[in-house]
Amino acid sequence: MSIFDDMSLAFSGSFPLRADGHCDTLVAQAKGENIHIDLETMEREMDLEFMAIYVEEENDPVAAKEILDQYYYRYRTMQTEEFYDIWVMLLNGESFRRLNPDNIGLVLAMENCAALGVDEDLVFDYYEKGFRSFGITWNHENCFAGGAHSDAGLKPAGERLLRNLNRLPVAVDLAHMNENSFYDALNILSYGPIVSHACCYELNPHRRNLKENQMKELRMAKGIMGITFVDQFLAANPAEASLDTVIDHILYASDYMGIDRVALGSDFDGADMPYDLPNQKGLPQLYRRMGQRGFSDPEINMVAGENLFRYMIDTLSREEK
Repeated sequence: MSIFDDMSLAFSGSFPLRADGHCDTLVAQAKGENIHIDLETMEREMDLEFMAIYVEEENDPVAAKEILDQYYYRYRTMQTEEFYDIWVMLLNGESFRRLNPDNIGLVLAMENCAALGVDEDLVFDYYEKGFRSFGITWNHENCFAGGAHSDAGLKPAGERLLRNLNRLPVAVDLAHMNENSFYDALNILSYGPIVSHACCYELNPHRRNLKENQMKELRMAKGIMGITFVDQFLAANPAEASLDTVIDHILYASDYMGIDRVALGSDFDGADMPYDLPNQKGLPQLYRRMGQRGFSDPEINMVAGENLFRYMIDTLSREEK
């Protein structure tokens, strides 16, 4: 029985659900660089896609806002003109429940909130524009917190930002935050965050991966972790990263998060992928291999999509305060 059987989803006849908690395809398309996702494959393989807008300008809020707005305009153009009959922007829990199987649900994600440094109240404006996932940092330090390549923790402006995000029914993404800022954020958030694309530090000690205690704390906070396909996060030697390495990290994360709190966050079009998972077309083989390695069909379906759907329905169903 699906975990959604009691939710009266319009999706009731289209299980299993498939979801990806992070891709950079929007930015890659704007740059003419996307190689991992095409619309035809997305229609076939995906029901829900987190479409991230990432901004690298961490130390210049004005420049960051200009770039963010440019990509946002590109997103709305793609949604309303090119793929208007396929893509649906998901804004609340009810929109997830009503998603038609013929559509692809999109969650618009801000990866690096540096642009909000121009005016902290802008978070409410971008919420009105449709952003439903906010990643506080990118790799380095911004005006809110330290990223994975920094030792800085959460700053006073970051505390204020998180308290504002507590008031909104959105997902807060702690991917890219370092260990100090990660724990600082957990202490302020009033609901479970997402770590949209990371792997397990004990399997590969990369600074972008989560340690065991971080996964335990994320589980206690009722958050969710998306296992990413980034080859350098999966393996110390990226050339050795494979489907089986992805599954190794899923298994390890499940030991600390629980199988019901693990999802997928590919980072397609944002990084290099394993040799046998070169693009979105390789997803069915990943699911088959999970079955060969002992996952039951319900467990595969949970990781492949249902966990992320449930998390977002719960998170976006919170009342705005």
